[in-house]
Amino acid sequence: MSRGCGMCNACCTVFEIDELNKPSHSRCVHLVARPCTKSCSIYKDRPEPCRTYECPWKQGFGSSNHRPDKIGMLLQIAETNGQTVYVVYKLREEWSPKALALITRYSLRYPVVRAKKDGHALLGGPESAIRKMFAGAPQGAVDSLLSKAEGDA
Repeated sequence: MSRGCGMCNACCTVFEIDELNKPSHSRCVHLVARPCTKSCSIYKDRPEPCRTYECPWKQGFGSSNHRPDKIGMLLQIAETNGQTVYVVYKLREEWSPKALALITRYSLRYPVVRAKKDGHALLGGPESAIRKMFAGAPQGAVDSLLSKAEGDA
């Protein structure tokens, strides 16, 4: 199932794009305000990370009403030490009720990490999966991390 971006441009805001000297969590200077699905002024010549990015929602992950700009959260699915990890990017000042419900649901099965401008915060997940994700890290550091998981970061 493939979906269209519509007016969503969350990926143009949260990701760092070295080729454009664009820092993470900042609006791309090439975004233009116009009522069309392609709001990038360099769309035909956009850099490789922009061309190859595959939004999980566009690929059919989640329900149709969970488009990132609608719920205020962009999801990336990553893998660390053989463990699937859900990385979430907060698009608004506050988490929406839908975003919080999804984070809660996702964390029942996988570690959920919030990507922030200054690093990452563990939001939750099964302890065994979190330990797998941090395999090789000092036991005390992982224990400390588990005790400080930021449920509403």
